Amino acid sequence: LETLDTTTWPSQLKVVFKTGFDGSGQHAIFNQTSQAQTSNIIVTMFTIVMIKGPSDEILWKEPKPCCSTKQRPLSLQLSKETISNLKWMIGETTQEMKEIQEKTLDVSRFNVQVVYHLSELDMKAAKAISGVGGGFCDNCSCSKEEC
Repeated sequence: LETLDTTTWPSQLKVVFKTGFDGSGQHAIFNQTSQAQTSNIIVTMFTIVMIKGPSDEILWKEPKPCCSTKQRPLSLQLSKETISNLKWMIGETTQEMKEIQEKTLDVSRFNVQVVYHLSELDMKAAKAISGVGGGFCDNCSCSKEEC
């Protein structure tokens, strides 16, 4: 984004980005004998998908928004990727993004409106949102016990 020529852009912009969550375990760098005694992490990532003008015309679009090199960290939680931890992180992130979307941010010479999409979810995060929990498929909301 730093290399873009923005001199002809209007002062009112909409920045569309997506976020997602993923967790993993056994990261030795976090497996220290300090206060954080865990090797499990959950990371919240974001990617700018596009920048639009005031009439929703696309001024810039990320050609590879799902590429791992385009993801940027938003938060890092030293904890196990459980449904309850994911629900908490999703709730916190969604609330923060809602508050940001309600404001116009002043960035350089631009007034920026943020448009947020929660769209990058692995199976555990999708289950945390949907409440399927132990389901074997994504086609219904039945739990493992109900099937």
